[in-house]
Amino acid sequence: MMKKSLTKMQMLIRIRAQATQSQNGNIDENVWLGELRISNDKSRGNLMLMLEDSDRIIYINTSRDYNSLMGKSVAVTYEGSLDSFTLIDIQEQ
Repeated sequence: MMKKSLTKMQMLIRIRAQATQSQNGNIDENVWLGELRISNDKSRGNLMLMLEDSDRIIYINTSRDYNSLMGKSVAVTYEGSLDSFTLIDIQEQ
């Protein structure tokens, strides 16, 4: 039986459901899905991510230019935990 290839959205959901593990077995990369906006609290970060599956907001502080993604549905890849993370990338879904 042939396996059909996964769509980009299915892959993002799968990534979101399971953290990617590094070679040493530690969880080192995760993905949040939501809408990217300019922050309403600059002391917490210059961007904010409105999570699509809850009322939570993730504040992100970065010098990278993500203006083209404002107001769009994105996948934010990060290392670490919710309380202390390093941004890897932000891509449009």
